[in-house]
Amino acid sequence: MKMGNSQISKSKRKKSKRERVNKVKSLLTDFVSKYDRFLTVPTPLYSKYSYPASSYVDLSYTIRDEILYPRDLIMEMIDKTILDLWNRNLETEDAVMLSKNTTLTSLYLRQNNIKDEGTVALAKSLSLKSLYLGYNSIGPKGVEALANNTSLTTLFLDQNSIGPIGGAALTRNTTLTTIVVDNNSIGPKSLALIIDNTSLISLSADDNNDYREDVTSLCEAVARNTTLTSLNLGTNNIGNKDVTILTLNTALIELDLSTNDITDKGAIELARNITLKSLYLESNRIKNAGMIALSKTTTLTSLNLSNNWIDHKRVTEVCEGFSKNTSLKILDLSYNYIGNEGAVTLALTTSLISLFLRNCLIENKGFNALIRNNTLLSLDLCYNDIKNMNSGDLLKNRTLTYLDLPSNTFSHTGDLILLIMRRNIILKNMSIVKILSKVIGVEMLSMIIITYV
Repeated sequence: MKMGNSQISKSKRKKSKRERVNKVKSLLTDFVSKYDRFLTVPTPLYSKYSYPASSYVDLSYTIRDEILYPRDLIMEMIDKTILDLWNRNLETEDAVMLSKNTTLTSLYLRQNNIKDEGTVALAKSLSLKSLYLGYNSIGPKGVEALANNTSLTTLFLDQNSIGPIGGAALTRNTTLTTIVVDNNSIGPKSLALIIDNTSLISLSADDNNDYREDVTSLCEAVARNTTLTSLNLGTNNIGNKDVTILTLNTALIELDLSTNDITDKGAIELARNITLKSLYLESNRIKNAGMIALSKTTTLTSLNLSNNWIDHKRVTEVCEGFSKNTSLKILDLSYNYIGNEGAVTLALTTSLISLFLRNCLIENKGFNALIRNNTLLSLDLCYNDIKNMNSGDLLKNRTLTYLDLPSNTFSHTGDLILLIMRRNIILKNMSIVKILSKVIGVEMLSMIIITYV
């Protein structure tokens, strides 16, 4: 039986739609596959540094058999100055070979097995300016050799075993300006010696007080230092009395005191400081009074108060202080009780450009208020209870460039897809596409896009 013209036309339309679906499906599958690679690879500690493509070779997180073995690679590195070999299972002999290269200025060897012997070899290099040796089973012997190097200015030794002896050895070096020694069991006395090194500009020494020793001498060293501008003393048993000493320092611009024992009293002391620009107080015991004091700061531009103790009875008062603050640009209140009431109040801000509110018990009302804000550029609302969005308000928003929404339970999937495809704001956060493709499948996702766009 022959089909009529209307049946033929209908068949062609179905075929055309199927072709469009297949094309979108192919594009989405390819896109999700590519994006998944970047989403699942951890961001290295040094990710804030960027380099010209012509001088940078990144071989981290690649299949070892697919590239040249480092011994061969080094011979090819004539015009390269930066090499990333993060997590490549390198051993001492590889470090010895790398030390013979005379063109490298920056070398990333995080999460390998270089050990002391390899570190001693690398310490002899006269071309290296930046060396990243986190997670490499390095002890005092390796650090002693590094302390004698006269070319290095940046040294990362986080997650090793340098201890008090290795920490004290670093004080001899006079060329280093940036040191990272997180989680090395150095202890407060040796840390104080490192801080007395006047060549240092930036020091990160998170989690180095295993036995909860008194940190008075450490804080006094900070108080008298006039060269450090960035300091991380997170997880070092610092309490309110120690904060009082730390605030005597007038040179610091960035201070991280996360995961310590600071309460409202210490927060109020810090709020009086007029030189700090960035302050990180995540995972302390700060309640409403401390937060209200910090909300009135006129000098801080970045503040992290995530995972503290906001009392839900005064959440509006706390959030009102932050919404009226005119100096803060970046604020993190994640893992506190904010709720719809706090979110609506924070949405009134006219100064904040980046706001983090992960796991804050925010629902639709709070979300819809926040997306009506016209100054925020970045908004993180992961792990809340947002089920429906006001797509009209989001479409009208012309300022957001980053919106993070994973682990919410949207019911209007079509509206979300429409926004993804029509507005650039959510395209900056491709994790939404990935999550949707897994929840409803690429096939259904393709059909929705064809229907809505």
